[in-house]
Amino acid sequence: ESASDRVRNEIIMKHLDIHDIEKAVSLAKKAGMRSTCYAMIGLPDEKPEEAKETLRYIVRLARKGLDECVISLALQDIPYPKISA
Repeated sequence: ESASDRVRNEIIMKHLDIHDIEKAVSLAKKAGMRSTCYAMIGLPDEKPEEAKETLRYIVRLARKGLDECVISLALQDIPYPKISA
């Protein structure tokens, strides 16, 4: 959902290794499977550079064989509860 380690680990609490995602896309391509990714831009406290990092990462995945990507915009005006781990 984000290429930024800080956004994944601190904001959305998803501790994923983005290198595993790259491997999955490459393996899917080799196996003849289609792949789709989902990304969110504009999460609370996300910095503009982190959003750009996510967009650059999507391009990198496309070069590895990603077939499609859904990008959602998180609206800052909506209150989100702070989730603690």
